[in-house]
Amino acid sequence: DHLKEYLTCPNDKMAELCKKATEEGLKYQVVTCDIKKWGCQITAVDKKDEAWMNVRKQVFFFRFYRESVPLPETVIHESLDAMKKLNSVKGFIFSSSGYSNAARKFAENRPVELLEKQKLEKLLSISAKK
Repeated sequence: DHLKEYLTCPNDKMAELCKKATEEGLKYQVVTCDIKKWGCQITAVDKKDEAWMNVRKQVFFFRFYRESVPLPETVIHESLDAMKKLNSVKGFIFSSSGYSNAARKFAENRPVELLEKQKLEKLLSISAKK
């Protein structure tokens, strides 16, 4: 079970899982991959932009959380602040435990997508096959 491995593996292995999921499952090119106490943070660029070598690539922001409780609204605030500092155009937050209602409400109409356990599990299984 890929989700079980994601939840229980050591931090360095988790970073590798997240990096592989971002590159293989989501088709982004990873620029940075940082281990955090709550999981993993990745910045990446679109792989499809090779024809436009001279154009500055847009940065995408990924956070993978492995918490045991639903993520609070503060996580969304922190993510948006980090995205702003990195000039990121869009953020994706993956959570193995879901989100609070306040977090969902705050994320509406903002450049961040909240992805639930089911999507995380699907992404992990897709990237594991490659």
